[in-house]
Amino acid sequence: MVRNLSKSTLTRRHFLKCSAYGGASLLVGIRCPNAFGSSLKRIKVPRFAVEQNTHAACFFLAKEKGWFEEEGMEMTYFESHQTGWGVAAALARDDIKGAYLCLAPSLLIYNMGIPIKILTATHLHGYGIVVNPKIRQPDELRGKKVACMREGLPPDLLFHRMKETFGLKEITLQRMEPSKQLMALISGSIDGACLPEHYVSIAESKGFPVLLKSQDIWPGMPGSVLAVRSDWFKLDDIEIFRRLYKITQRGTQALNDKRRKNENAEMMGRILEIPAQVASRSMERLEYRNDLEVAAVQKMIDYMANLGYLKKGLRAEDLLIDPSNLRGVQ
Repeated sequence: MVRNLSKSTLTRRHFLKCSAYGGASLLVGIRCPNAFGSSLKRIKVPRFAVEQNTHAACFFLAKEKGWFEEEGMEMTYFESHQTGWGVAAALARDDIKGAYLCLAPSLLIYNMGIPIKILTATHLHGYGIVVNPKIRQPDELRGKKVACMREGLPPDLLFHRMKETFGLKEITLQRMEPSKQLMALISGSIDGACLPEHYVSIAESKGFPVLLKSQDIWPGMPGSVLAVRSDWFKLDDIEIFRRLYKITQRGTQALNDKRRKNENAEMMGRILEIPAQVASRSMERLEYRNDLEVAAVQKMIDYMANLGYLKKGLRAEDLLIDPSNLRGVQ
């Protein structure tokens, strides 16, 4: 396990060296047909990455349904990481050119000087705090041990928001990756865990109640985004990004189709190797949507800056691509 980094040592050098606490990523090759049914010009997608969780459901759904092929896009390779930290590190190292990942880690690498652009959102929320069944109120966490992911990631931001909201100071914080938090909960070595979905719902299925969701203390909390490196994104050659945007929207619409709820949950359960009921519960806690308000992004930037994770003065407008540039097909 990589050692914990304090705010003062969360440097670009450390970030590029680390990936999801040293956890391995899943490297996947996608075999695409030589001929597409679509009449669109074929476009090759450079190396890509996603988080291996319900946050990236629109990507997994699009891949499962063959929508990349329908749009004439040849995606021959993508990486799947346990957390957004691993995805962001790969993006920062230029191992990949684009990714679906949480907003917060994308802000961390942007803060380190990695040039990126955010094309669209994929969801809001998707983070929570689960606890020992004996704990029923947030103030009962005083003097307890709570685990959380590393500094600057969404569960960490939620942890700080919880402390501020309920005036909690006497909490022993332990840093560990999501899967180890689950094991620590089961063993009784911690009293609570700050997790992203689908880990929140897995913990709940093991008997650990959800004390707080992001909806409870951070209304409209941004979740994940589709981000690309600036050296790949070009306004004068924007067709590939329009197709990515279209596919992301199509996947999001399908995820919000109640008639497909069971089908979508079964698909994500199969991909994540969890029961479909757990996948369904996890997906219910996310708000799948593509619009991303500048004010909401700026609010997260300012909050992270106040915690010392980002430099002061970063502007959301410098990161976000105007959706009007991505609508329509040339």
